[in-house]
Amino acid sequence: MYSINAMFLSYLSSKISVSESVNKTFVWYYERFWNQSEYLNKNIAHNIYCLNLFGEPIISLDSFTEKVSNPIVISTYPSNNQSDVPTNVEIVVKFDRNIDKRTVTSTNFILKEGTKIIQGNLNYNEKDFSIVFKPLT
Repeated sequence: MYSINAMFLSYLSSKISVSESVNKTFVWYYERFWNQSEYLNKNIAHNIYCLNLFGEPIISLDSFTEKVSNPIVISTYPSNNQSDVPTNVEIVVKFDRNIDKRTVTSTNFILKEGTKIIQGNLNYNEKDFSIVFKPLT
């Protein structure tokens, strides 16, 4: 059985680009091994890790399976529990991964000053996984 490294080198030696070699290697691996064995599925991340010469995975097992956990807030601006924040400051909430932008609504994202709801515009930035709220006041 060929290793993923050997297939990658074989594609590279046929004078195709690095990116095309990586793509063809993953297609080869998927077609021959992905659904054949539970043992192989568990080791795919290791094999892909070995493919990258810099020691960091090119792709992870998560790329092949859908994440089932909820996104996690990794930062906010202003910071959590910060006090004395003016009501006209942009609020930014950054997540650990992409979220469904259809869920970014005024029903799901509410800013209050005491009991008063602050009106504003919501935008979702898909490039950095963040919601930006701009108050109208």
